[in-house]
Amino acid sequence: MRLWLSIVFLASLMAASLPARTEGDALPQIRIRVGEAYQLHLGFIIVGLVCDDTSVVRVEDGGDHLRLVGLAPGQSKCGFWSNPKSPTPSRVYEVIVTRASPARR
Repeated sequence: MRLWLSIVFLASLMAASLPARTEGDALPQIRIRVGEAYQLHLGFIIVGLVCDDTSVVRVEDGGDHLRLVGLAPGQSKCGFWSNPKSPTPSRVYEVIVTRASPARR
């Protein structure tokens, strides 16, 4: 838990470092619904992370992977750092969260 809190603290320091993107420079997308989780395997040790809208998506420690949980409809850029000295993230995703499916009767 202490490691996770350290990562979150480091991420808050890097929040302004998410790169601005132009329209022709699309980010890889992750699409989930509200209440669903997506398992993300990055292939490197994460030393920092930040999502620009934490009301849309929550990042949880899943052991050998991360879980991205959809909280509310919307979009958020999430960046993940493998190098603590880098001003920009190693990988950035556009997370798109849509409404949950209506319950079937």
